[in-house]
Amino acid sequence: MDIDELRQNWNRMNLRVERLEEDNWLLRRERDMMGKVSMQSRLLRQCTVRTILSFVAIPILVPQLLTIFGCPLWYTLMYAVAFLIFGFMNNNERLMVKSIDLNTMPVSEVMRRVQGIEQLRRHNMITGYIIAAIVLIPLFYFIYRINDRALIIGAWIGLVAGLSCGFFIKKRSDEMLKRIRENDISD
Repeated sequence: MDIDELRQNWNRMNLRVERLEEDNWLLRRERDMMGKVSMQSRLLRQCTVRTILSFVAIPILVPQLLTIFGCPLWYTLMYAVAFLIFGFMNNNERLMVKSIDLNTMPVSEVMRRVQGIEQLRRHNMITGYIIAAIVLIPLFYFIYRINDRALIIGAWIGLVAGLSCGFFIKKRSDEMLKRIRENDISD
């Protein structure tokens, strides 16, 4: 083998290495994009479940308020309106998450939309706490008025469990949004 043949072989090897590096980069990029899309679909699924639960709670819980707790009609309507508002807030978030197209949008647009979702979530959280307080304070009044110890304990357990679930769901959603924003898709 002479020196020219060695140079040609060396150049061919360099080309192969460059192609491999390019292919690896494209594969990593594709994997990252699929992970982001997967994270977005999980967040979308979570928003959809919250939306459905908010609307389904109305026909399930409102009759119980009237029959079991003996709540007046004005309170029952207020309770139904609160869950309608929760449903619309969750659906609005769901639509915003769905509107992000990770495959075609520039990164700056994705980041802008994720920040918009984060801001919406902060506003929804504050609004939700206010509405929940407005709805739960009279509910606890009606429960204490019945003066059933088991019902009172159940109400407090329900409140603590509901708050715990809400904080866990919020934390998980925040983590998913953060991963999409920061391009970290690992589980």
